[in-house]
Amino acid sequence: MPYPIAEALKSRRLWMDVARKVAPLDQWDDFVNSENNRPAGTVCETWLPAWLPVATNHGGGNLLVDLRVGPKSGCVMEFYRDTGALAQPPWADVAGMLDDIAERLEENEAELDDLGRIDWP
Repeated sequence: MPYPIAEALKSRRLWMDVARKVAPLDQWDDFVNSENNRPAGTVCETWLPAWLPVATNHGGGNLLVDLRVGPKSGCVMEFYRDTGALAQPPWADVAGMLDDIAERLEENEAELDDLGRIDWP
């Protein structure tokens, strides 16, 4: 389900609070600087400040835009609370994601429920 802007920012703050609590405080700045300097699309188990959530499955999963630098900057990645972002980005950018979703809806490979959530049968 896509996030409204206010919810996306709220979700980002929540994930950042969780990440700070999990990481050792004395190593947080070094960790963030190291991960934020890795190229966009690089996997990571912990939420990063350079990530912006754009959608949720309301079950601990998010789609995010990776705003780090590199050839994949702006890619859309999947993040799950238990595993982080451990897979390669399924979409190069938000436009590609929206095109893919629209195509799947048109081909009945996905459907919208009454709340606007996408179901993938």
